[in-house]
Amino acid sequence: MKKVFGYIFLVIGIFISLGLLSSLPKSLKEIFGKSQTGIANDTAYIAGFICGILFLAVIAFLLIRFGLKWISRKPVIREVDDIGRK
Repeated sequence: MKKVFGYIFLVIGIFISLGLLSSLPKSLKEIFGKSQTGIANDTAYIAGFICGILFLAVIAFLLIRFGLKWISRKPVIREVDDIGRK
């Protein structure tokens, strides 16, 4: 069951990452366009925009990390002597 959730997390994380990468040019244009005005509302907008991007990036990172962790095989230890070798 963990492998199924691992694959689901991996797919969702990849989609979120691709969405963030595809919106990167628009995001940079939005940030640098608003940052030159110097109005307080624009500064708050930029801060919220950056927080939103970072939030989605962290979620995508964690989904991909847990997905890969749950998909990977664990080494099977058959004897006590094999513990340090793997």
